[in-house]
Amino acid sequence: MNYFVNENIFSMNSGTEFSAAKRLTLFKRNGVPAKVLTRNYNPLLIDDLKRVGLEQADVLNMYNYFQEAVAVVPQDIDIRYTEVIDKFDYHIVGIDANESQILHHGKVVGKALVAPATVGLVGSLEYYNDMNATVAKDVWDRRGFKSSTQYFHPDGQIGPQVFYNPAGEPKLEIVRMNVNGTLMNTMYQLLNYKGRAWRFNSESELFIFFMNEIAAAEPSVLINDRPSLINEVAAVTEATAKWQYLHSVHTHNPERVGGSKHYVDYLKPLFATHINDFDGVMVATEEQKAEIDKFFHFKEVVVVPDTFADAHDLVPIKKRDRNKIVYLGRISPEKEPQEAIKIFAKAKKQLPDLHLD
Repeated sequence: MNYFVNENIFSMNSGTEFSAAKRLTLFKRNGVPAKVLTRNYNPLLIDDLKRVGLEQADVLNMYNYFQEAVAVVPQDIDIRYTEVIDKFDYHIVGIDANESQILHHGKVVGKALVAPATVGLVGSLEYYNDMNATVAKDVWDRRGFKSSTQYFHPDGQIGPQVFYNPAGEPKLEIVRMNVNGTLMNTMYQLLNYKGRAWRFNSESELFIFFMNEIAAAEPSVLINDRPSLINEVAAVTEATAKWQYLHSVHTHNPERVGGSKHYVDYLKPLFATHINDFDGVMVATEEQKAEIDKFFHFKEVVVVPDTFADAHDLVPIKKRDRNKIVYLGRISPEKEPQEAIKIFAKAKKQLPDLHLD
């Protein structure tokens, strides 16, 4: 099995996630087994997958795996009909399209939040104490079950969090303790996994354990798409092979004549620490391969396209809108989308028929 290692499939994805999704589509089309393997807890994952054209079976998430919720038949649970709220003792009063109050004999004892991009479906339930402070919050998976409970300290800081399987049994717990005045995650505990409890000091340790469990079950190749996960993938011992894909340039000054032996800081774990812990590096261009081969000694550097586009018919030149300029990019500081607007404004003074999408 080929696993494309990533943090998450997000509501707002970057090019990295879209690249992994397109690559997965290509693998499936050619009958090559592959999945996206993700670390982050995401109760909205089933909806986020739809946005990038993937299905539940295409992604293996760490939390879903330990919650025994890898394959769950989705169902919509309406706030007003959920069995969690006893309608004989409690009254649900709608506030707006996003939330409702939960009343007990006229007193507000909690709040029901609607799942994003849905109409009236339960997203989470918050519970108050007598001082109207939130003491706990049940987070619902969009597939229709209570996924976790987040507890809160009296001062509002987050406390422990418990994760459940679809049957409501606790399967994972995050413990948070005060470290030098700051509440921090100090333990991740698997509850009754393979007949015993397992404890880890960090999410990274748990993720390494998870990847080793997956890789030990069948021959597995890990292709890491996220530089932030280099240390974790490097620590996996059970994988058949481990590769790092570089989705962007690796050096501060890629246009320097003769190349550069320097690399960006966030890639130090790959170029300095774990250069021998990966079977190779994948890059998008021959030029980047040549520069890496010139200055570094990875076991192998191969050129693999970053993504692909399905064949389609282009609009004939004569029918194209020659006055339209299209800007494509993520709204993010490093992309500087405002510069496109500034440049367009100058061009429009000379060519008034221009318009910008």
